Amino acid sequence: MSLRSRLLDLIRENPKLQTRTLARRFLKEIPLTELVDALAHEISNLKRGVTRSRETQAFDFLYDETGKIRDNLDLKAFVKEVVDLQFQLADGRRVTWGDATIPDHEEYIQMMEGQIEGMIQTINRHEQAVEICKKQKVNSLRELLRGDTP
Repeated sequence: MSLRSRLLDLIRENPKLQTRTLARRFLKEIPLTELVDALAHEISNLKRGVTRSRETQAFDFLYDETGKIRDNLDLKAFVKEVVDLQFQLADGRRVTWGDATIPDHEEYIQMMEGQIEGMIQTINRHEQAVEICKKQKVNSLRELLRGDTP
């Protein structure tokens, strides 16, 4: 069972425990090697954030103040900024901007669109919760369990 699955099980089994309490309990139960793997995953996420910032800087350079691609763009200078930056595809392969093929970019786009769809679904659920609360004149869903609301 993966570290993530075990953590999810612990959360499901103890829904009322505070985050830090869950974390302490979890640390007592897992082998150090699994913790190292989780830390490596977090480091990977942080590295992605740094890379994303560098990508943003480089790609912002492509456009002028009006949002159009610069007429006098030095394409080689732009490529030098991104050529060695990496991104990870859905299958786990890491590719650089310099070596990524058109299918690699298309796969990444599809993966990102799937994540966007998941975020939209999450937004919709929160909007539904707000609508329910407003309709029932309560501030939280928990308040529906108290009192005389239908």
